[in-house]
Amino acid sequence: MAIPTEDGENVNEHFDGSPNFLVVTVEGKEIVSREMRKKPGHDDFVMKEVHLQIDEKGRHGFGLIAAERHEQIMEIIKNCEVIITGRIGLGGIR
Repeated sequence: MAIPTEDGENVNEHFDGSPNFLVVTVEGKEIVSREMRKKPGHDDFVMKEVHLQIDEKGRHGFGLIAAERHEQIMEIIKNCEVIITGRIGLGGIR
C-alpha cells in the first residue's frame, strides 16, 4: 500500500501534496516492510509547463500535461494495490 506522507508517520491531507510515499507491505496482519519513496511534485515540474491553478470549469490538475505529471507520480507506486490518503482530486483518480 502507498501512503502520501511528509514524515513517514502521518498521512498527508492530500494525495498530491506530499513529497513522499510510504510504501508498506502487509502480509496477513503484519507489516513486513516499509520504504520511503520520493515522489515528483510541483517543484519537480516548475518551469516545465504553464500551470493554471484551475481550468474553465474550476478544476485543478487537468489537461494533457497534468495527465503526464500524474502518470509520473503513479509510476513510483505502480506495484501498490492500495492508496491511503485524506483526499485525492479527479486528476489523480484517473
